Amino acid sequence: MPQSSIPDLNTGYITYRREILFSINHKRYSDCIGSLINLNALLPKEYQVKISTIEYNKLVKESVIAVCPDCKTEFDYQTLKIQQILLNSFQSIMANSHIDKVWFCNNCHKTNRLQLTQIKKKSPQQPYFLQVVPKPPQRKDGMMDRMTYDKKFTSWAWNFFAELENMVKRYRIEYVPKEGENESGEIMDGGEENEKLESFQ
Repeated sequence: MPQSSIPDLNTGYITYRREILFSINHKRYSDCIGSLINLNALLPKEYQVKISTIEYNKLVKESVIAVCPDCKTEFDYQTLKIQQILLNSFQSIMANSHIDKVWFCNNCHKTNRLQLTQIKKKSPQQPYFLQVVPKPPQRKDGMMDRMTYDKKFTSWAWNFFAELENMVKRYRIEYVPKEGENESGEIMDGGEENEKLESFQ
Protein backbone atom coordinates (compact mmCIF):
# COMPACT_ATOMS: atom_id res chain seq x y z
CA MET A 1 0.00 0.00 0.00
CA PRO A 2 1.11 3.64 -0.42
CA GLN A 3 3.58 4.75 2.19
CA SER A 4 2.81 8.48 2.31
CA SER A 5 -0.50 9.43 3.88
CA ILE A 6 -3.11 11.65 2.26
CA PRO A 7 -2.68 14.36 4.95
CA ASP A 8 1.00 14.60 3.97
CA LEU A 9 0.02 15.12 0.33
CA ASN A 10 -2.64 17.79 0.86
CA THR A 11 -0.43 20.85 1.34
CA GLY A 12 1.94 20.02 -1.49
CA TYR A 13 -0.93 19.21 -3.82
CA ILE A 14 -2.65 22.55 -3.21
CA THR A 15 0.63 24.51 -3.45
CA TYR A 16 1.84 22.92 -6.69
CA ARG A 17 -1.62 22.92 -8.26
CA ARG A 18 -1.83 26.69 -7.72
CA GLU A 19 1.68 27.18 -9.12
CA ILE A 20 0.99 25.04 -12.21
CA LEU A 21 -2.14 26.99 -13.12
CA PHE A 22 -0.39 30.33 -12.51
CA SER A 23 2.66 29.31 -14.55
CA ILE A 24 0.63 28.12 -17.53
CA ASN A 25 -1.41 31.32 -17.60
CA HIS A 26 1.69 33.53 -17.28
CA LYS A 27 3.95 31.50 -19.61
CA ARG A 28 6.50 30.73 -16.90
CA TYR A 29 7.67 27.54 -18.55
CA SER A 30 10.49 26.53 -16.19
CA ASP A 31 8.32 27.08 -13.10
CA CYS A 32 5.55 25.06 -14.72
CA ILE A 33 7.83 22.09 -15.47
CA GLY A 34 9.27 22.19 -11.96
CA SER A 35 5.84 22.27 -10.32
CA LEU A 36 4.51 19.43 -12.47
CA ILE A 37 7.53 17.26 -11.67
CA ASN A 38 7.35 18.08 -7.95
CA LEU A 39 3.63 17.28 -7.78
CA ASN A 40 4.35 14.01 -9.56
CA ALA A 41 7.08 13.22 -7.04
CA LEU A 42 4.65 13.67 -4.13
CA LEU A 43 2.64 10.67 -5.31
CA PRO A 44 3.61 7.11 -4.37
CA LYS A 45 5.65 5.48 -7.11
CA GLU A 46 2.80 3.31 -8.42
CA TYR A 47 0.69 6.44 -8.98
CA GLN A 48 3.37 8.57 -10.63
CA VAL A 49 3.12 9.63 -14.27
CA LYS A 50 6.06 8.42 -16.36
CA ILE A 51 7.80 10.85 -18.73
CA SER A 52 8.77 9.00 -21.92
CA THR A 53 8.28 10.23 -25.47
CA ILE A 54 8.90 6.74 -26.90
CA GLU A 55 6.32 5.02 -24.69
CA TYR A 56 3.79 7.81 -25.16
CA ASN A 57 4.05 7.68 -28.97
CA LYS A 58 3.56 3.91 -28.92
CA LEU A 59 0.37 4.25 -26.90
CA VAL A 60 -1.26 7.05 -28.90
CA LYS A 61 -0.33 6.01 -32.44
CA GLU A 62 -3.00 4.74 -34.78
CA SER A 63 -3.07 0.98 -35.32
CA VAL A 64 -3.96 -0.59 -38.68
CA ILE A 65 -6.36 -3.52 -38.32
CA ALA A 66 -7.19 -6.29 -40.82
CA VAL A 67 -10.59 -7.97 -40.42
CA CYS A 68 -10.96 -11.59 -41.51
CA PRO A 69 -13.78 -11.71 -44.11
CA ASP A 70 -14.97 -15.07 -42.76
CA CYS A 71 -14.84 -14.97 -38.93
CA LYS A 72 -14.54 -11.18 -38.51
CA THR A 73 -11.57 -11.55 -36.14
CA GLU A 74 -9.37 -8.45 -36.02
CA PHE A 75 -5.59 -8.67 -36.48
CA ASP A 76 -2.82 -6.11 -36.30
CA TYR A 77 -1.93 -5.57 -39.94
CA GLN A 78 1.78 -5.57 -39.09
CA THR A 79 1.52 -9.19 -37.87
CA LEU A 80 -0.03 -10.58 -41.06
CA LYS A 81 2.15 -12.95 -43.07
CA ILE A 82 1.22 -11.87 -46.57
CA GLN A 83 2.19 -14.19 -49.40
CA GLN A 84 2.04 -13.84 -53.15
CA ILE A 85 0.49 -16.62 -55.22
CA LEU A 86 0.63 -17.15 -58.97
CA LEU A 87 -2.80 -17.06 -60.65
CA ASN A 88 -3.92 -19.30 -63.49
CA SER A 89 -4.86 -17.80 -66.85
CA PHE A 90 -8.55 -17.32 -66.03
CA GLN A 91 -7.81 -15.81 -62.62
CA SER A 92 -5.19 -13.50 -64.17
CA ILE A 93 -7.74 -12.13 -66.62
CA MET A 94 -10.32 -11.56 -63.84
CA ALA A 95 -7.82 -9.95 -61.48
CA ASN A 96 -5.92 -8.10 -64.23
CA SER A 97 -2.73 -9.39 -62.63
CA HIS A 98 -0.57 -12.51 -62.70
CA ILE A 99 -0.25 -12.60 -58.91
CA ASP A 100 -2.52 -12.17 -55.88
CA LYS A 101 -1.71 -11.40 -52.23
CA VAL A 102 -3.20 -13.65 -49.54
CA TRP A 103 -2.93 -14.12 -45.79
CA PHE A 104 -3.88 -16.91 -43.40
CA CYS A 105 -6.35 -16.40 -40.52
CA ASN A 106 -5.11 -18.12 -37.35
CA ASN A 107 -8.63 -18.14 -35.91
CA CYS A 108 -10.79 -19.76 -38.61
CA HIS A 109 -7.87 -21.18 -40.62
CA LYS A 110 -9.06 -19.66 -43.90
CA THR A 111 -6.81 -18.17 -46.56
CA ASN A 112 -7.98 -14.66 -47.42
CA ARG A 113 -7.29 -12.41 -50.36
CA LEU A 114 -5.78 -9.17 -49.18
CA GLN A 115 -7.73 -7.30 -51.84
CA LEU A 116 -11.03 -8.44 -50.27
CA THR A 117 -9.93 -7.83 -46.66
CA GLN A 118 -11.33 -4.88 -44.73
CA ILE A 119 -8.50 -2.66 -43.50
CA LYS A 120 -9.26 0.00 -40.89
CA LYS A 121 -7.46 2.38 -38.57
CA LYS A 122 -7.99 2.54 -34.81
CA SER A 123 -7.07 5.45 -32.57
CA PRO A 124 -7.30 5.67 -28.77
CA GLN A 125 -10.71 7.03 -27.73
CA GLN A 126 -10.77 10.39 -26.01
CA PRO A 127 -10.57 11.05 -23.17
CA TYR A 128 -7.88 8.61 -22.17
CA PHE A 129 -5.34 8.51 -19.36
CA LEU A 130 -2.11 6.65 -20.08
CA GLN A 131 -0.04 7.40 -16.93
CA VAL A 132 2.72 8.48 -19.31
CA VAL A 133 3.48 11.78 -21.06
CA PRO A 134 6.16 12.79 -23.58
CA LYS A 135 9.10 14.96 -22.64
CA PRO A 136 8.32 18.70 -22.76
CA PRO A 137 8.82 20.38 -26.15
CA GLN A 138 12.20 22.00 -26.68
CA ARG A 139 12.52 25.59 -27.81
CA LYS A 140 14.55 25.85 -31.00
CA ASP A 141 16.03 28.72 -32.98
CA GLY A 142 13.93 30.25 -35.70
CA MET A 143 10.90 32.50 -36.01
CA MET A 144 8.44 29.66 -36.76
CA ASP A 145 9.38 27.72 -33.63
CA ARG A 146 9.05 30.81 -31.45
CA MET A 147 5.55 31.32 -32.83
CA THR A 148 4.43 27.73 -32.18
CA TYR A 149 6.36 26.89 -28.99
CA ASP A 150 3.82 28.50 -26.65
CA LYS A 151 0.97 26.43 -28.09
CA LYS A 152 3.03 23.22 -28.00
CA PHE A 153 4.15 23.78 -24.42
CA THR A 154 0.71 24.76 -23.17
CA SER A 155 -0.83 21.65 -24.74
CA TRP A 156 1.89 19.47 -23.19
CA ALA A 157 1.49 21.09 -19.75
CA TRP A 158 -2.30 20.65 -19.68
CA ASN A 159 -1.90 17.03 -20.76
CA PHE A 160 0.60 16.33 -17.95
CA PHE A 161 -1.60 18.19 -15.45
CA ALA A 162 -4.69 16.18 -16.48
CA GLU A 163 -2.74 12.93 -16.03
CA LEU A 164 -1.65 14.05 -12.56
CA GLU A 165 -5.17 15.05 -11.57
CA ASN A 166 -6.38 11.62 -12.64
CA MET A 167 -3.69 9.86 -10.60
CA VAL A 168 -4.41 12.00 -7.52
CA LYS A 169 -8.09 11.06 -7.87
CA ARG A 170 -7.18 7.36 -8.15
CA TYR A 171 -4.90 7.59 -5.13
CA ARG A 172 -7.65 9.24 -3.08
CA ILE A 173 -10.17 6.53 -4.06
CA GLU A 174 -7.81 3.60 -3.49
CA TYR A 175 -6.13 4.96 -0.36
CA VAL A 176 -6.47 2.76 2.74
CA PRO A 177 -5.55 4.50 6.05
CA LYS A 178 -2.85 2.84 8.10
CA GLU A 179 -3.77 1.53 11.53
CA GLY A 180 -4.34 4.36 14.00
CA GLU A 181 -4.32 7.03 11.27
CA ASN A 182 -6.92 9.80 11.14
CA GLU A 183 -9.21 9.07 8.20
CA SER A 184 -10.31 12.70 7.86
CA GLY A 185 -7.20 13.70 5.93
CA GLU A 186 -8.68 14.05 2.46
CA ILE A 187 -7.18 15.69 -0.58
CA MET A 188 -9.11 18.89 -1.11
CA ASP A 189 -9.37 20.97 -4.27
CA GLY A 190 -8.10 24.01 -2.41
CA GLY A 191 -10.91 26.58 -2.58
CA GLU A 192 -9.58 29.34 -4.78
CA GLU A 193 -7.39 26.80 -6.58
CA ASN A 194 -10.51 25.17 -8.02
CA GLU A 195 -10.12 27.06 -11.30
CA LYS A 196 -11.86 25.73 -14.35
CA LEU A 197 -9.48 23.99 -16.74
CA GLU A 198 -9.53 25.10 -20.31
CA SER A 199 -8.83 22.69 -23.16
CA PHE A 200 -6.15 23.54 -25.69
CA GLN A 201 -6.34 22.02 -29.17
